[in-house]
Amino acid sequence: MVAELRSIETIDGESLTTYRPERVECFSLSIRLFVGPTGEASSDAFDLEVVTPQWLLENDSDEPLIGRHMLIVPTYNPNKISHFLSRCISRCHGDTWERVAELVSRIAYWEFEDYRTPAGQ
Repeated sequence: MVAELRSIETIDGESLTTYRPERVECFSLSIRLFVGPTGEASSDAFDLEVVTPQWLLENDSDEPLIGRHMLIVPTYNPNKISHFLSRCISRCHGDTWERVAELVSRIAYWEFEDYRTPAGQ
């Protein structure tokens, strides 16, 4: 089973191609990736923060920052962002969707990442 990037939107539901930051070299944007198994209609949501180094410099409070589920890009280029994420996600494969989604969750926060079924179910 292989992961496939189906679509990307801002957290507000706007298309990545229509969104425009005020400054392409200095922005932070929360996006949602919809990813599913190749050849199947279902998909799960994965969240990711896209930022530029300039935004980090201008908005850092001199505190350490953990970069998990963060994509750092030089400028806003929706095509490059989409192609990069699509390539990374297509490398995630495994025997079950849960295993594949766990691999994708190393890139972006999976909506079921902390979900645990009750014991005995």
